[in-house]
Amino acid sequence: TLSGNNSFSGTKTLLTGGLIGETATSLGDTTTNKWLVNDEAWIASHAESAEALLSRVDSASTGTLALSQNTVNQLNLNNHTGLYIGAESGKVVEYGVAGTSEALAAVNRAWHLGGGGGDLIVNYLLTGANDLMLGAGEHSSGTVHLANNGNNFTGSIIFNSTGIRFSYDEG
Repeated sequence: TLSGNNSFSGTKTLLTGGLIGETATSLGDTTTNKWLVNDEAWIASHAESAEALLSRVDSASTGTLALSQNTVNQLNLNNHTGLYIGAESGKVVEYGVAGTSEALAAVNRAWHLGGGGGDLIVNYLLTGANDLMLGAGEHSSGTVHLANNGNNFTGSIIFNSTGIRFSYDEG
C-alpha cells in the first residue's frame, strides 16, 4: 500500500502481487512513466475512480486493474487490450448497474475479467461470439460472477488461472 504524496516519476513495474494507492497522489507521477502491471499482478486505488486509475496504467499491461468500489461506468480498454478487470482482495464489487441491458464491450473478440483476489459481479450483458478470458495469470485469484441473466455469448470460456472462481445467473 502506498500513501501520502509521492512524486517519483521513474519506471514503475508490478511483477507480482498487488498494489493499492491510498491517495490520489500516492501512485507517483505517471505523466511520463505509467504503471506496467504484469499478468501476475494487480493495481487498485482507494482515492480515485476506475477511469482515473486506468489513466495511470501502461497500455502494455497484462495484469489486473482491481476495482475497489462499485463502478457504474464501463471502462474503455481499447488502448489496454491485455488488461483484465477484477476486484481488490477482500472486496465485493459490482461492475455496471444491476439489470442493465448495456453490453460489455469486448476487446479483440474477448472480455478479460478476474484477478485481484476479490469478488467481481459483472452486471453488463455479454453477447456475441466473443471469448471470456478469466484470470490474467497463472496465479490470479478471485471470483467472477456474471449477474445479467440475458447473457447469450457463444464464445469460449477460458480459465488462465487455477485461482479463479466463476459463476453466472442463467436466464
